Amino acid sequence: YRIKDRALAFVRAALAAGRRITEYDVQQDMARAFREEGLIADSDPDRLRQLESWLVKWGYEVWPARNGVEAWNRLSAEKSPIVAVLAWQMDAMHGIDVCRRIRLQPELPTAYVLLVAEKRDPEQLLEGLNAGADDFLFAPLDAVETRARVRTGARIVEVEQALKASQDALRVQSTRDGVTGSWNHSAILEMLQNERERARRKS
Repeated sequence: YRIKDRALAFVRAALAAGRRITEYDVQQDMARAFREEGLIADSDPDRLRQLESWLVKWGYEVWPARNGVEAWNRLSAEKSPIVAVLAWQMDAMHGIDVCRRIRLQPELPTAYVLLVAEKRDPEQLLEGLNAGADDFLFAPLDAVETRARVRTGARIVEVEQALKASQDALRVQSTRDGVTGSWNHSAILEMLQNERERARRKS
């Protein structure tokens, strides 16, 4: 299951059993189901292979991208929050530009972005932060530091995924009858009101 699908399945099972649940219950179930995912993008094939090898070893499901356009296409199609490790400079589109695009699209799920910089330049880091980067890695990459920073991002993504899934699932619970699973009285009235407003705007 994707996270949202599992959350909805959890709520439907609770409804079928006549059991009321809270947001905390859903989040706890999400924590048990969460699988860590990450996108890595770098035009340096050696560093891309190194990052992929590390993340797979640490238990992540990894999507590698060889340039900024591939990274953007993947991130713009993503339906759930994700950790993204982007090289600052890449073919086709730089990582910092991918980051800017992500932040300019508020309808996209949250991405925790780690930019890989070639040096610790304060002005460059400020530029990265202004573009929306969450953290940085520095070449040459260190395995221990990389693992720690990626893990921090994964924890934040995990919380955001669980929160969103629980909100969606509890929205279903609030609109369904606990016994039959069909729309409840309040949900039907709200839908009728929305249809009335839509008809009024069209008239």
